[in-house]
Amino acid sequence: MADATTLERLFFDLLEGRRASLSQEDFAAAVAGATQLRIYIPNPPINSSISTSFMRAFIELQAQLNTLAAKARGKPNATGLTRALKEDLELNVVVEDGSAQYLLDFVNSMQKAIGKMNGKQAQQTIIAVALLLGVGWGATTWMEVQRQVQLEQLRTQEHIHALDALKFATSAEVDSRNRLVEALVDQVELGKDVVELADSTMRAVMKATATGGAAEINGQPVSSEVADLLTISPRSELVKVQENVLARVIDINTEDVLRPVIEMQEADAGKRFRFRVEDDLFAADQRAALFDALETGALIQVRVELTKFGDDVRSVEFVTLP
Repeated sequence: MADATTLERLFFDLLEGRRASLSQEDFAAAVAGATQLRIYIPNPPINSSISTSFMRAFIELQAQLNTLAAKARGKPNATGLTRALKEDLELNVVVEDGSAQYLLDFVNSMQKAIGKMNGKQAQQTIIAVALLLGVGWGATTWMEVQRQVQLEQLRTQEHIHALDALKFATSAEVDSRNRLVEALVDQVELGKDVVELADSTMRAVMKATATGGAAEINGQPVSSEVADLLTISPRSELVKVQENVLARVIDINTEDVLRPVIEMQEADAGKRFRFRVEDDLFAADQRAALFDALETGALIQVRVELTKFGDDVRSVEFVTLP
């Protein structure tokens, strides 16, 4: 099985030109055993093959993967992907040991997502995802970086003492992760999106662990208490603010025609939000503008009311199109 040190060395050898791209056979051998997100649940749900909380985490990875595929093809979002490609990108979760272990193999879907890249770029990208999601190093270094972030943001002594007592990775390992992330963002095509994919997936897995009980993530044990500490929002108060947001319409769900659900993505930060609109507040011209934006992928200004808890947006309500 590939280890983090070997994968990291190979990534930078390819990036810095010390190695040419590998043959298909050599590349498969190089990443063997590191192209699965492996989650073991000591106390699995009895009535479900995959718990609801972890299903949400897998859906998050699928959404990020579809977005990556769209950007690799010059499209603003996943709505521009064909049905056939979306089906090709679908992740397969294998459930073993009753419902105690989930194996999510991401390499085939990742290769299809970045199919427009040349061989060397594609290999760099897959190695990076293997490091961030497919080996224990990815989990422990993410947890250590997040622990340090939480120490700066959480203000209660109880949380600070609990975080101070934890240590997930060495300073050298964190430095290696930071170097990898920096190289991805600065030097690899779509590298920023790859980092976002890995970070969002790991956060979703940790939130699932916090609500669903203890888990082992790529062999690294994580209790629900630790997962909660790493994902809890800083102490703050709920506030409501109105903002003009420049965003793209990702989806409009009209199953309830009188109360359509709009999903949008901010142009700059890439954050997604979803809101339901009552028909009597949804003027015909505004309805047409939103559907036009969905069809064209154009950016539009939307006035929304955000309910925030610190930096965490808890809900978004549509106000108007300015």
